[in-house]
Amino acid sequence: MNWKRVVSLGLLLSASSGASAASAITYDKDGRYGYSINQSSLTTAMQRSLHYCAARSRNCGQSASTTSEGYSAIATGTIALGFALGEKTADAAQRKAERMCRERANDCTLALLWRETPPRYLEPPQLPGAPGPAPAATPAPVPAARIDQPG
Repeated sequence: MNWKRVVSLGLLLSASSGASAASAITYDKDGRYGYSINQSSLTTAMQRSLHYCAARSRNCGQSASTTSEGYSAIATGTIALGFALGEKTADAAQRKAERMCRERANDCTLALLWRETPPRYLEPPQLPGAPGPAPAATPAPVPAARIDQPG
């Protein structure tokens, strides 16, 4: 799956999701990754995780995301990555991420652990400010004066 499909998938998922907080991870097969946590939309989370992964790898073709409350974790090894999203406890998230990572490497350690939390207060949409000044009226063209030059 190429990065365009990942973005397309993320956009489709966000259209159907009324999430108030989202996290995503985008990664390649060699353990390079990008992540984004507690974003206001799934689209933003997917775009940011893809952006960060693309800075490290040209093969960011896999992704995962969550809009659920819960604990999430990322574990990394030499050429391995493991993650868990939206688990019920911090321990469960850590164990799942480390287990996934150890499928490919033995030197896995916890890189990141966070709690997915919807914001308590959502900012209301910003209303546009006062209307800007109207554009200046275009002056009517003035016919050029003919100047006859002596001959």
